[in-house]
Amino acid sequence: MDVAPACLKEWRDVAPLERASILQEIAALLHKRGDELSMMDAANCGNPYTEMRGDAAIAAAQMEFFAGLVTEMKGDTIPMGPDRVNMTLRQPLSVVAR
Repeated sequence: MDVAPACLKEWRDVAPLERASILQEIAALLHKRGDELSMMDAANCGNPYTEMRGDAAIAAAQMEFFAGLVTEMKGDTIPMGPDRVNMTLRQPLSVVAR
């Protein structure tokens, strides 16, 4: 069962700063529980623990990266939550002296 489309509908309505906070919480949990998660993953699939520990660290770093992008998103249209969009309008003001 593919739940991603259903989750997207809910996730896109979360305000950007709340999304960043959630991603930071996930990263913190991956750091805190990385040893435990690595042991479970190694036991489940037979990969070496050290490799799984590295994967947990990479996953935490990715969550931190994407959490940081939330405040750096620049562009024409940024979803700000349900029924809200932040738009950037680029139009010349006039001739500007350098």
